[in-house]
Amino acid sequence: MMMRFLGFLIGAALRVVMTLGLLVLFLVVFVPSGLLLRIVGADPLSRRWDPRASSYWRSRSTQSKG
Repeated sequence: MMMRFLGFLIGAALRVVMTLGLLVLFLVVFVPSGLLLRIVGADPLSRRWDPRASSYWRSRSTQSKG
């Protein structure tokens, strides 16, 4: 009974520590890089709206296999 309770307690503690660790990673890596991309004006996914564009279709580049 006691070992089962300790296992539950350790599992809960690990979930909390992992959640906090992922939160810190997100805040340290992804938020600053996203802010930097916004400041620089980069659009890596080409999502800007162009009112003059007749279509947003982009043809695939030809790549040789092998």
